[in-house]
Amino acid sequence: MSGSNAIFYREQTYEVTLSNAPITLSVDSVKDISSGQEIEFTVKVNANSENTIENVLLVAEYPFGFDFKSANPKPFAKNSVWDLGKLKPEEKRTIKIKGTVIGENEEERIFRFLAGTQSKNDDTQLETVFITALQSVQVERPFIGVSLAINGDSSSDPVISRDGRVRADISWFNNLSDSIFDGEIEVLVNGSIIDERSITPQQGFYRSSDSTIIWTRETLPRLGELEEGDSGTVSFSFVPIAFSSGELFRTPSVTLSVTVRGKRVRENNVPERVESTLTRTIKLNTDLGLTTSASYVSGAFPPAVSSDTVYSVMWVAQNSTNPVADATVSATLPSYMRWVGVVNPASEAVDFNEIGGQIRWDIGALPSNAKRAVSFQVALNPSLSQVDTSPVIINSQRFDGVDTFTTTRVGGSAQNLSTYLSGEINFNPVNGKVIE
Repeated sequence: MSGSNAIFYREQTYEVTLSNAPITLSVDSVKDISSGQEIEFTVKVNANSENTIENVLLVAEYPFGFDFKSANPKPFAKNSVWDLGKLKPEEKRTIKIKGTVIGENEEERIFRFLAGTQSKNDDTQLETVFITALQSVQVERPFIGVSLAINGDSSSDPVISRDGRVRADISWFNNLSDSIFDGEIEVLVNGSIIDERSITPQQGFYRSSDSTIIWTRETLPRLGELEEGDSGTVSFSFVPIAFSSGELFRTPSVTLSVTVRGKRVRENNVPERVESTLTRTIKLNTDLGLTTSASYVSGAFPPAVSSDTVYSVMWVAQNSTNPVADATVSATLPSYMRWVGVVNPASEAVDFNEIGGQIRWDIGALPSNAKRAVSFQVALNPSLSQVDTSPVIINSQRFDGVDTFTTTRVGGSAQNLSTYLSGEINFNPVNGKVIE
């Protein structure tokens, strides 16, 4: 009303009923985990309605760093969607999801699970979300630190050669504030380049039935209890299979999968299994072989002072398991020798540099299990000081290249060649020494 400052109001009471979601959702898992360790989530979906719920869908949203491994039952789509169909009153469904989590120390990973009804337009999407559950997992440094060194090389891509026994050292460290009991160390050997009979573990046992090296408290008593901060090393050795055995490989390598495990007792006195894993693939270098020989061609024989004697030098370069790039053979001529040339076959790239007397054969690419050969001629004109000796006619012979599989430089060498032509049939040693 005009000029009035009265306040008019009216009250009305409404009854509102707060109902529960028709579905309840719970998620259970460990709350902390070491990077790279497997984790299992137990997701329980319960019907919380007096009526049957149609077209129920469960959707999981995984954080960065989670690698899905398996689930029971298997997902309907995308490793993260489960079509649960109908849920009758008080019916329960359980889904177990396994995977690994990768992360830095003290990083948090949030897993999100949603349950509701299936979309009519896309059966992998939710139309209506009834409930959401979050599960937080803290990433910690590995409960058990583990490292592997091959011949002292602890890098992620070690390379070995067929020049002797290979040593592997496994180092472990208890990062927990608790003791670890019943420690075990296992190494699964996967590859055919190792001579199984040569596998020799120190204080361990090689189980050939499944190609596994094991250390337990029975073989190494200190594994019975690993106290906080405890560390140690176990080792084994092996010999790569010889190329002469006839084995051929496309990618000669062996994979070592190391697992260190044990049990710790939590505050509730319930044992918890802890483990760390590490995998290394060890590549095997190719073998380069250089076979050399010399033979008489013309001139004084046996070689005589102030007279020329011409020799032919033969080089045979052979490769074994892996292709090689930038392959070269090199050598030097002594100052008293002379380069003649006469390269055979002439198509081979053999060059001589008078400065330093360097001979170089550029082979280039040499496939696996292949060989190339070349010959050339050199001449000796001996002096009085060389009488009754067998002078070296070529020295410092080397075969080098780059292994394209292991990406490392490889090489080999051959002994010096002299006028003592031991490789020639019916060679008379008298003809190997200089005369006046």
